[in-house]
Amino acid sequence: MQLALPFYTQVLGLQFLFAPIEQLAFVQCGDTRLMLSQPQGAGDIGKNSTPYFKTTEIEQFFATALQHGAFAERAPQLAAQMPDHQLWIGF
Repeated sequence: MQLALPFYTQVLGLQFLFAPIEQLAFVQCGDTRLMLSQPQGAGDIGKNSTPYFKTTEIEQFFATALQHGAFAERAPQLAAQMPDHQLWIGF
């Protein structure tokens, strides 16, 4: 949680709501409330969550995240052409 909460609030700019215990926190993302917790098996392949965020300017979103302290693992790239939109992914 020590890394996740600052990432979601400071890097992504989501609103911190509350943390009832050290291993659990809630943030607001538009109309959606996200629960952040340390899952069993955290760090093990296949035992983590990957949230997706919708944006019309992924390159700018990615650059802003880097300016706010995120680390670039992979620059945004087209992952799939969907019937009504393009799915781009960056890490």
